[in-house]
Amino acid sequence: YEVAKEVSYKLLVRPASGLEHRLTKTYGDFCRLDSALAKELPLCRLPPRPRCGSGPNEAAELSNASFRARLNMYLSFLTFHPDVTESYSFGNFFGLLRTE
Repeated sequence: YEVAKEVSYKLLVRPASGLEHRLTKTYGDFCRLDSALAKELPLCRLPPRPRCGSGPNEAAELSNASFRARLNMYLSFLTFHPDVTESYSFGNFFGLLRTE
């Protein structure tokens, strides 16, 4: 994820209950989320994470509007899946875990 670390995405998180907040994540972060969800929810049918080619054009691909649209679609699918939204991995990634 060397090049992927250079490209970041700004996210606005709007939880159903609570205050909205902003996060910055990289493509590598999304890869780790995908892996964590697969481990935590092995029987759950998860949407495919958008894939990116490697090589000298990787940063440009990760930055283009088409890839961002696919990433937004992936996130939308995740938010409509109750098992996913209730998982530790999802809550941790989006800063939704309660610290009591």
